[in-house]
Amino acid sequence: MVGVKNGNKQVFRILIVIQKNDMKTYFIRHTEKLDIDEKTFDRLLYNNLIGIHFPYLASKNEKFDTTSLNPNDYKKTSWKKAINSFVGLAKEGGYVCAEYRTLQGALIGFIPPNTKIKLMKGVWGDKKKQSRKAILKTLPLKKAHRIDPKEYLVISSGRPRQGTISIWPSVGKRIESLAENKPLEPILQNLSPTQQEVLCSEFVSSSCWQNIDRY
Repeated sequence: MVGVKNGNKQVFRILIVIQKNDMKTYFIRHTEKLDIDEKTFDRLLYNNLIGIHFPYLASKNEKFDTTSLNPNDYKKTSWKKAINSFVGLAKEGGYVCAEYRTLQGALIGFIPPNTKIKLMKGVWGDKKKQSRKAILKTLPLKKAHRIDPKEYLVISSGRPRQGTISIWPSVGKRIESLAENKPLEPILQNLSPTQQEVLCSEFVSSSCWQNIDRY
């Protein structure tokens, strides 16, 4: 927000900076729906890996976990979207905020473009299926470090509510700034939706609102 003198009035303008060719930020959740045991969860977390576990192409009657990375091989729309996002992240690169069922707070980091997706064998969480290998598709996080629960609480309010993995445009460059350990640029896009609402509310209720030119 910038104030410009115009006679006896001060004109306030909100500047929105459009930045091209920026890396996207992704959000991924590792919940009990992954259906893997505690040791497999720990392997992901302590090796700074993000992973997805979509074992079936169409039916739970399939005998082995699939290794396919082709979204079109999967029957359900949600599975297609998750595989597509994961493959897109590997190809294009991006910043990542990852939640894990066994971690308070979050793990953040960076996936360089053209990172190879690797398969990781683990153990199913469902005891009835532990005789077969759980095959996860994984990507390694670079510049990885953890965010404590208090700091993450401020960031996480606007995270995607549905899906295993998705692009998170509303987070702006906050995850990037944390991963790169650099100050956050004070522009509108880097405020969460809640913070933007508070900013606008405070401004409208201030005396400045009465002394601006509206156009």
